[in-house]
Amino acid sequence: MAKPQSAGVEKVEDVEKCRKLSELVIGYPRLAGYMERLPSAAFFRAFHSLASRDLLYRQAELVELEQQLIELEKADSESSNEDRKLYSASWLVLSGSCSSDRVTSEQWAKIMEVRPKLKEYCK
Repeated sequence: MAKPQSAGVEKVEDVEKCRKLSELVIGYPRLAGYMERLPSAAFFRAFHSLASRDLLYRQAELVELEQQLIELEKADSESSNEDRKLYSASWLVLSGSCSSDRVTSEQWAKIMEVRPKLKEYCK
């Protein structure tokens, strides 16, 4: 339910709509004021080609990182180190590979490199 307004009290939005276009600074402020009054005049470039190009570059980067991760997974699975052999089947062992008393595995480091890039790509 809307609150009743006291007599003589105007909403900020109403005051802004009553402002004359001529009172607004020429440039973006006046153009925005014009678009507010005539929404059909609001036009914005979407940059579809540029956005598509960026997605393609991000995709290519992720493909390369994925290939590197696959190679690291294969090397770890064929390792003589028993922990490394378990990386593909145990997140706990893999994630534990970065504990303070051990050297971080290349595989875990690669996963951590991929994660923010993948998150940004999937937005």
